[in-house]
Amino acid sequence: MKNILTRLFIAALCMGVSLASQAQTKKIKEVDEKPVIPFAKGASGRTVGLTKLRTEFATPPTTIGVLRYGGDCNQKFYIGWDKAVYGIYTRGLGEILRAELAKANYPLPQSNQAESKLGPQLHIGAYIKTVHVDYCSKNAEVSLNAAGRKQVLAKNLNGAAYVEVVWQVIAPEEKRVIFETTTEGSYRMNEDIQSSPPAFFRRAYGAAARNLLADKGFHDVVLVGQ
Repeated sequence: MKNILTRLFIAALCMGVSLASQAQTKKIKEVDEKPVIPFAKGASGRTVGLTKLRTEFATPPTTIGVLRYGGDCNQKFYIGWDKAVYGIYTRGLGEILRAELAKANYPLPQSNQAESKLGPQLHIGAYIKTVHVDYCSKNAEVSLNAAGRKQVLAKNLNGAAYVEVVWQVIAPEEKRVIFETTTEGSYRMNEDIQSSPPAFFRRAYGAAARNLLADKGFHDVVLVGQ
């Protein structure tokens, strides 16, 4: 099944990732959220869940944005989109989507079935296509890692994140994509808060997930009989 899902994602991967080549000085796109279409109580639907997450990497890593630090946030630490950053930023995205689906009353597999053969009847694939970020942390800590490279640990920060996601709904028994769409999401906080750069990205992803649930086409492929 993993091989089938991987092949289904080849087309999406070939589109390429449009990541920010340079940080845009706090000019991060802000996305409006559309009203989520709830799944009617008592309606019959197929269980659904995120089973595949993909992106694309460049060599050298593409810069997705900047973390500004120092008293006036005039020093810059550029953030590269590599496997390490991707792994940290995308941690927990399955749970985020599941929570949004649950709030909208969508049918979900039991949590203890997620990794079993009784998992979701429809598989969702998410392809992280575009990421832009811009952060400011006046009290960030700067140090060197084991490889001697500068690292910046943000504590209180403000800023914004933007993400564009290509979604595919896959019917595993039919071995085909039955629905595809692209949504965007953003998150901005202008005041300093106790948070982290990945948390800003995850909030933007949550907004993109809600915009997926606002798409009638997604609702209808889950609804049995459509």
